[in-house]
Amino acid sequence: MTRESTKHPEPLLHRTPEAAVRVLALELLDGAADAAADFSAEEHEGALHRFRVALRRLRTLLKAYREHLPRGVSKKRRHALRDLADSTGAARDAEVELEWLARQRDRLEPRARKACMWLAERIEARRDGAYAEIRHDTLADFRDLEARLCKALARDDTLPAARRSYARSAGRRVRRAGAELVAALPNARAATDVEAAHDARIRAKRLRYLVEPLADTPVGPRARRLVRSLKELQDVLGELHDLHVLADDIGASLVEHAAERARSRHAALYATNGTPRAPDLAPGLRALDRRARDEIERRFEELHARWSGARLATLAAEVSALVAALDRHAERARRSAARVRRRPLATRRP
Repeated sequence: MTRESTKHPEPLLHRTPEAAVRVLALELLDGAADAAADFSAEEHEGALHRFRVALRRLRTLLKAYREHLPRGVSKKRRHALRDLADSTGAARDAEVELEWLARQRDRLEPRARKACMWLAERIEARRDGAYAEIRHDTLADFRDLEARLCKALARDDTLPAARRSYARSAGRRVRRAGAELVAALPNARAATDVEAAHDARIRAKRLRYLVEPLADTPVGPRARRLVRSLKELQDVLGELHDLHVLADDIGASLVEHAAERARSRHAALYATNGTPRAPDLAPGLRALDRRARDEIERRFEELHARWSGARLATLAAEVSALVAALDRHAERARRSAARVRRRPLATRRP
């Protein structure tokens, strides 16, 4: 449901940054609320992911345009959005890991398949616990924050110094975010560059979230072209991030399993009824670990092959073309506003 306060007759690019950001923020709040309702009703096929993305898009928007926001949209409330998104991370990581394990299961040797099932059971338990926590705590916190943000965004208490356009403000932010991404990407060169890849992923997301609201404006073709490129890049960087999280979990599971085996052996020493020892799943877990490592190396090779040199230059050119188009629209908005201010009053005939 689109809120009444988002209605505005003026084209988005020609609005003031204050008006445009309020419209976009309220739309994103609607999207997050819809996804939260689906997840709460256990109609959560993809609902958690939609909720997380809506929160991240909203936080990126509010942070990027913070000087244009009503006073009620404070830094504290932007941090609350971050905390809400972070609180859903464990559940989303578990979902992704279970999907990866399901793809591996039929291609594994029997011993490794048992390890895969053992690991999946533990991740499922962690996911279900995280789901319960989200429904009990996170969604209640979100509903409270949603009401406060809606109230703040419905008020137009900003004080712009002069007539400016959203096109001009968006162009400046896209230019800066694009330059940061293009500078960060070459730092992720090898499988050991985990932090560099993570940094590039975050910057790609921020740029995409700034560009996506422009897709249905007159600069839409250039915006959509850039979004497609960023989505392609995010797919590689996102898979790398998911694999790094998975590899850490497999490593922790190897330690957990070793502890279980040690306890089982200790109990067997004192058992009088022939207590069976826990099966040795370590070889299977190590096989999964090798598969994750091999995929990480392949993804880094793909990243280096597809997102360096000419392809990186093309990405930079797509950013520049969009910024130039936004600047042209900003200039048209400025001239249009100037003509309105200079228009003489109609004279009355005698």
